[in-house]
Amino acid sequence: MKNRSLLIVAIVIFFLVGCSANEINTTKTESGIDVPIVEVKNEDDKIEIARVVFEEYLKLTYENYLNDRNEKINILKDYKINDITVLEKLNYEVYRIEVSYDLQSTDGYATVFETGNGEIKEDNWVKGKYQIVDIKKIGEYKYTISDMYTG
Repeated sequence: MKNRSLLIVAIVIFFLVGCSANEINTTKTESGIDVPIVEVKNEDDKIEIARVVFEEYLKLTYENYLNDRNEKINILKDYKINDITVLEKLNYEVYRIEVSYDLQSTDGYATVFETGNGEIKEDNWVKGKYQIVDIKKIGEYKYTISDMYTG
């Protein structure tokens, strides 16, 4: 009986931890785009903060893409951040970066990544993507994207 109770407790804990591990906190940019809220402990490294926030944005957006049948699917096969540069500090909480990156889609979705800028290459890669992103501190060790532009 004791073993059975322990097993039930273990299953409940496993279920709760497993479910919550997949959840990501999100907010919206000023223009209404869903963006992640990311925890980064090293608050001195603006490039690292921007990299982590932008990578989580790519995953949130393209691993949960709504297709024509209104189904959430993952269209992000791979990505590469080529460069991140801090452009300016906008205020105490916000700084602006530029990021150049490449995206690889699953078959049939490269044109989604081409939107805005970039060029479709071999193996569903879209190379030469460029974005200007405003990174905002919203709490202790917590960052998000407040706005973004293609330049």
